[in-house]
Amino acid sequence: DASGQLWVSLEFAGVVVRIDENGTIEQEIDVRLHARGAKKPINTYPHGLGLGADGKTLWFTGKKTSTVGKINPDGSVEHFELPTIGAVPIYLAAGPDGNVWGTELVGSNIVRITPEGEITEFSIPTANSRPIAIVPGPDGRSMWFSEEAGNKVGRIDMEGNITEFSVP
Repeated sequence: DASGQLWVSLEFAGVVVRIDENGTIEQEIDVRLHARGAKKPINTYPHGLGLGADGKTLWFTGKKTSTVGKINPDGSVEHFELPTIGAVPIYLAAGPDGNVWGTELVGSNIVRITPEGEITEFSIPTANSRPIAIVPGPDGRSMWFSEEAGNKVGRIDMEGNITEFSVP
């Protein structure tokens, strides 16, 4: 993060932890869903982590719950439901527009999340492309993503226009 701290998601435990240079857990944040009436918390299976544009807010994907969440600088946790059921969000990265962008493995979408949690999904033209990684483009106006099954890489601009490039 902006303070040089290392954060790791422990998917099967439903927590995000901060570790020191020796690998010792210094802080643990529960990112499970605590639903009223549920006998126990629901594990979101936090997978990908990404910093918000502020360098302080830590975002995570809820791989099993079709959610994206954020850990605010004060340690509070918020969850946001993705529109696509069974989307399987994988990775996130801050975009040049100040929003967080992510991939939906099964949903075959790219998702944009505002700092306030407003979500917009963009369908990838290649069906069942299974996007995985996403990074800001060097032009400062786009995000690039990989397609596990689409045999392509893609670029999405800040308005949501997607261009795909075949991999030889």
